[in-house]
Amino acid sequence: MSESTGEIKPRAVVLGGCGFIGRNLVEYLISNDLVSELRVVDKTPPQLAFLNPTHTKIFEDPRVEYKSANLINPSPKTSATPEAYRCIVGPLRNLFVLVLLQPQKEDCSIEPWTVEGRMKSKVEQELRSLEPELSYTVLRPAIVYGIGDRRSLTPRLLIGAIYKHLGQTMKLLWTADLKMNTVHVEDVCRAAWTLARTPEAQGQVYNVVDEADSTQGSLAKLVSEIFKIKHDYYGTAISTLAKSDISAVVEQANDTHLSAWADICRRHDIPHTPLDPAAGAELLLNRQLCLSGARIAAILRPRHLAPTAAALTQVLEDYASMNLFPKEFLL
Repeated sequence: MSESTGEIKPRAVVLGGCGFIGRNLVEYLISNDLVSELRVVDKTPPQLAFLNPTHTKIFEDPRVEYKSANLINPSPKTSATPEAYRCIVGPLRNLFVLVLLQPQKEDCSIEPWTVEGRMKSKVEQELRSLEPELSYTVLRPAIVYGIGDRRSLTPRLLIGAIYKHLGQTMKLLWTADLKMNTVHVEDVCRAAWTLARTPEAQGQVYNVVDEADSTQGSLAKLVSEIFKIKHDYYGTAISTLAKSDISAVVEQANDTHLSAWADICRRHDIPHTPLDPAAGAELLLNRQLCLSGARIAAILRPRHLAPTAAALTQVLEDYASMNLFPKEFLL
């Protein structure tokens, strides 16, 4: 209960609460005083999750309780998520890719293209089978960026740092027009909590995306601005040829990037970091991510309208403050 208003605040559970979106959701709920108690369930303990000082302090708040559980195993999950708590599962990231350039709505056909995406597509199907006993809302965010990101835009930032280190032009497959819609993690957290508290949202699906209509070109310009490098594209013809042996292309690129990243870390005395510039083959194909955010816009508009060089630099500065990224690259 709030001492100032007498309002009874809900208790909540965040599954995967030590992950990128999870830790930011925990911070959002605690710093805005939205819950009376918050249980964080994750297989990785906070001490091993590379939390920054702000998130570490949040996790030490007396309202926060951590429970270790691997959600694949049913027994610990049952004890970790009692019925008295409002349960918030991490948003269904990387669920699908859309091949049309027209922004797609929530009722479009989906095409999972990563293992994670296929598993989360199955989660959606399972949730529908549990209606009406289970109240739920599905969020389908675009590419999520912000403090704590390791796998969304941060690998592209690392590759920018690598090409600054190598003194070479950063060349990318396909063209600048490849759709790569984005959303800031703060807006994902706001959407998750707002929709969890909106009765009309139960059983519904919402795309969560900013208003930038981001493309590979707009993101590459930001990376180039941050690291003061040049970038270019191989174009459709050469990229299509590379697609025929994409595994070999990925292996060669990752060898180059990982070797250079290891050299950077060695030169700047970074003995251990969770940051990794490697990319999977499925992430280098000519697939568009183009979402319509019109449905959620009727309830909540994004605060971060587009990625900026300052917002992406903030992600790297956060890692640099923990000696996980060389601060010299940001000077």
